[in-house]
Amino acid sequence: MKCTIELNDVEKRTLQELALGHPYEDFRARGQGMVLLDAGQRVHEIATQLDVSKKTVYNWMNAWREKGLCGLLNGHKGGRPRSLSEDM
Repeated sequence: MKCTIELNDVEKRTLQELALGHPYEDFRARGQGMVLLDAGQRVHEIATQLDVSKKTVYNWMNAWREKGLCGLLNGHKGGRPRSLSEDM
């Protein structure tokens, strides 16, 4: 299986904006990774450049193929858990 994606102009622009302006760093990296895949870079080069594993880049690619942008924007689990309950 060739590890590339083909983006149309609207998708490419949307992912570029995601890479530049999303408040969460992990979503910015996902957008940048998809743009780099479209540009023809290899998975290991993208992983090295974005400081993630190759498996992570493959996961992004599969999420994009299955659900598009919604697949990439799913799964933000970052941040510290709340120390106080909702009642407090």
